[in-house]
Amino acid sequence: VTCPLTSPDDIKNFRNSFNKAKAQRKYKKMQEDKVNVQFFLDAETRAQLKELSRVRRLSTGEMLHDLIVEEYKRYRHSR
Repeated sequence: VTCPLTSPDDIKNFRNSFNKAKAQRKYKKMQEDKVNVQFFLDAETRAQLKELSRVRRLSTGEMLHDLIVEEYKRYRHSR
């Protein structure tokens, strides 16, 4: 039940901001065990990474993660 002095726009704005805050909290919780890494790639390598990520329907970060995991498995197996 809402107060008769509360306009529908106020309710809509409150719900909107509440949902955005909830989504941000959820996103931050998902990122807790991850570390931000910044580095430079040349333009051609970046384009190749984007193409690979599009083919697999992953973000570039997820694609980079998968490539590192796959290569590390090959490295460990060859030792």
